[in-house]
Amino acid sequence: MARLRSNIVLLTFLGMYAITTVAGNLVYLTPFGADIAGASIKNFDISKFPTSDAGYWILLFMPFVVAPPVTMLVQSLSHRLVRSLVGCIPGIGARSYLVLCSIFYGYVVFSIYRAGVISLFAKGASSAASSESRFELLAALGFWPQVALKSPLLFLSVYSVIQALLSRTRFWIAASIFNIFAMTACFFLLNMKWPAVLFYCAIIICTIVVPTRLALFIPAVASVFIVYGATTYFVTRFSYATGITVFNTFGTFVSAAFNRMALPYPYYYRTFTYEGQVCGTIFDRLERKTNPCHPSNLIYQKVFGNDGFEGRATAPAAAHINGYALGGWTGAVVAMVLASILLGVFAAVPIADAMSATIVVMGALAGYYLSQLPLEAAIVYDHGILWWSLLITGYAAYSMATKRKV
Repeated sequence: MARLRSNIVLLTFLGMYAITTVAGNLVYLTPFGADIAGASIKNFDISKFPTSDAGYWILLFMPFVVAPPVTMLVQSLSHRLVRSLVGCIPGIGARSYLVLCSIFYGYVVFSIYRAGVISLFAKGASSAASSESRFELLAALGFWPQVALKSPLLFLSVYSVIQALLSRTRFWIAASIFNIFAMTACFFLLNMKWPAVLFYCAIIICTIVVPTRLALFIPAVASVFIVYGATTYFVTRFSYATGITVFNTFGTFVSAAFNRMALPYPYYYRTFTYEGQVCGTIFDRLERKTNPCHPSNLIYQKVFGNDGFEGRATAPAAAHINGYALGGWTGAVVAMVLASILLGVFAAVPIADAMSATIVVMGALAGYYLSQLPLEAAIVYDHGILWWSLLITGYAAYSMATKRKV
């Protein structure tokens, strides 16, 4: 368990990438592949993709070759500096915690009310209508309320769970319970599956980084499946009136989750190998040029066709695959190395108290994002590490300025 704890950031990245992308592409080669893919699209045929190219498999398995040595090297080289920096961040006292939570929850709840999120959430009566209302809902809510919910509030919620596990005091236990219910409700209203599921995955990681009893780990794992099933049911507006059994319904949900990341990969490799960087290059983005498309939007349309969500919906891929889309093999290697450096910095954080343990948990979540999204997504998207990093940096600066624990 100690080895798992010390390598949780790297293992989260590799594990989630293996489960969500690699496993599916191996299954697609089996006689069951078409049936599994059929839960998402019709007439999928893996033989139409260049799986005989060595590059197809080199790109797919690149994280397992590059990430471990680079991450461990960075971890070793940065350990002292990272330990010194993290040591400057004080624990959040109960009063300050209440103030911070009040500010962020107040802002999120007000934004939800102002945007009419509840009425928009209830608007979609079918899966397609639900997806349409989600785009409308997120646009109405705006970027910054989502930042507050998915980054600082998520950090504060994880912190309360860690404190509850460590101190077992009434305040932190009550705070963690409140956050679990409040965050679940807020994520549920976004009409999205993955923010809520990731929140419960964060709780699982909390039970790993803090030595605890197996009795807490098992319910945490079970909660992920329950939350995924519940949110998927409501987000897709899945109707049991269709006559489908509960077992088949859950099987459909699992297959769809299995395909979410795995299915786009063959399209990514085929498109950006044989058509080139049709969505522009990394340098184009650095120079702020207008790109003809975004890789994830382009691949979504190639996978699902003109289903009414083209240009808006995305088919995401891991950081190095996005790097390949924008920069070929050089882009893939650079993205993979940079992602590994980021993982190495988080892996260098020593778990010594609630604050450092929370940072490690958030680093593990960053590892998940790197296995699913472009490199910049883990940093500056609404769930990015930048926003909760600003929170704890500001808190540390305030504590230092007042020269007392607040």
